[in-house]
Amino acid sequence: NPLNTIFIDALVQENRFNGELSISDSLIHATFLGEIDFDSIHPAFYFKAGFDDLKIAKLGLMDVDSSASISSRVHMNFTGLDMDAFLGSIRIDSTKLLYKDEVYSLDSLHIFSSKLNNAGGKQLAISSDVINGSIIGEYEIQDFSDDMLLMTHEFIHQIDMPATEEKNVFDQDFNFNFTLANTNKITSLLMPALQVNDSIFVNGAWKEKSQKMQFHLHTNSFDWNNMKIISPNLDYKADSQAMITNLSCN
Repeated sequence: NPLNTIFIDALVQENRFNGELSISDSLIHATFLGEIDFDSIHPAFYFKAGFDDLKIAKLGLMDVDSSASISSRVHMNFTGLDMDAFLGSIRIDSTKLLYKDEVYSLDSLHIFSSKLNNAGGKQLAISSDVINGSIIGEYEIQDFSDDMLLMTHEFIHQIDMPATEEKNVFDQDFNFNFTLANTNKITSLLMPALQVNDSIFVNGAWKEKSQKMQFHLHTNSFDWNNMKIISPNLDYKADSQAMITNLSCN
């Protein structure tokens, strides 16, 4: 689908865009003001953007119902191309998703990352209508999946090892604490059979060098296909000797 109106007032150089861009079309109304610099050493993103009635299905962005459209305001102020290199902040405001005649809204989402020391310590903090919390310590998010498989494989050998032949050693050493609230905004869209009646609390720690991990999840109650589960608790603990999982409810 050709776009009807595009306005550009910017300095465009190799790997760099600095200026203003606006698009107006039946499938998208968007504005952009700021700078994107794909410098190979320090890629940087400093801009604000807005889009209204973005037809995510008709534009081929997502394989969902053709009725889907989204509007939002985005403020970017960070460096790095992935979550492990990300330093700075992302703020998303006034987000609305229209899907099959239902409106799903998110007032705000703020993600902030900073270094804590010269030894590799970092903090990743998230605040929003739905999730609030942080990860603090030394971590590499892109290695989480492989590291979990490697640790679990020590106790359950039937679990396949990561596909990579040689593990790039990184000692995960961090604490995390998150609270999920207003989760029915998400479950009503992705998992209608689930209704969480209160906040969900998740916390724990991972010290890979000593092979220690703790994970705790708790909420007051939830309904699954009209069956009420009262005070569910999930506790997981692992070290070099054992892995223990305890699931309980009233």
